[in-house]
Amino acid sequence: MTLLGTLLLLPTVAVAQQRSRPPAAPLDGDELRRAASAAESKKRGDELLSAKRFEEALAEYEQSYRLSANPALHYNRGRVLQFLARYPEALKAIQRFDADAPPELKARVPGLPGLIEDLRRLVSTVDVRCAVPGARIVVEKRVLATTPLDGPLVVNAGAVVIEVFAEGYFPFHRALTLPGGGTTTLDVRLASRDTMGYLVVTSTVAGARVKVGGKSIGTVPTEVALPKGGYPVLVEHEGYEPLTTQVVLASGERRDLSIPLQKTRPLVSRWWFWASIGAIAVTTAVVTGVVISRTERDPPTGDFSPGQIRF
Repeated sequence: MTLLGTLLLLPTVAVAQQRSRPPAAPLDGDELRRAASAAESKKRGDELLSAKRFEEALAEYEQSYRLSANPALHYNRGRVLQFLARYPEALKAIQRFDADAPPELKARVPGLPGLIEDLRRLVSTVDVRCAVPGARIVVEKRVLATTPLDGPLVVNAGAVVIEVFAEGYFPFHRALTLPGGGTTTLDVRLASRDTMGYLVVTSTVAGARVKVGGKSIGTVPTEVALPKGGYPVLVEHEGYEPLTTQVVLASGERRDLSIPLQKTRPLVSRWWFWASIGAIAVTTAVVTGVVISRTERDPPTGDFSPGQIRF
């Protein structure tokens, strides 16, 4: 059975289960209207799901659950959230279905334990530690929490950007690769705009190393909070000419510094290489001339004529 087929089956099972129970007390007018509205929202959710309009289907399922508290809708919500790659919410919904649904309903869901394990591998836990109260923690452009936190955050595993914002402080940015099913600790030290400046260093060469004031601050893109003042900035990478510049930061200032690195030129392309070769050539020519001038002389003259021997 397909995933969509399983999703559409569950509420039918729940209805059949309800019909097999002993008759309950008759519903009053308000309850009947709520039940009818819940069924209508559920029906619209199924239609939207079949059309792969997942956001709208999710809204209808949530409305249906608010009206009916049908545990089968936790499963529907969880699978739609999975389609939307909102894995932490999907895991929470499926675990809620596992906890609330009666055994006969769960028995109709193939591979429920395996589904929960699959979702666990798609999420990661981040323990964010920040001493500034009221700071907003943003993951992939979504505000997830405000400090102080009640506990670690559960987010999608993989490459993410975590940002922290607080009034009177420079924003904090960190790109991370989070392991599926793992836990990462992130220490966030926000820099006050009253006493610190903020330097962001980028380069045309990915992975270039950066030193500020002689201390390494990582590879580009990187950033650091510093007391006001002047600092030498060195950016270097194998195969490229290192570049040093000077930056002056004021309190409350954010400075973006982009450093273009040039590839190291071959030895034979440098002017001083050919100047040295020329100097060597001139020296060689002078020495050779001296040697020649000393060895190629006229033959010496004697006191006898050729062919005659005097006694």
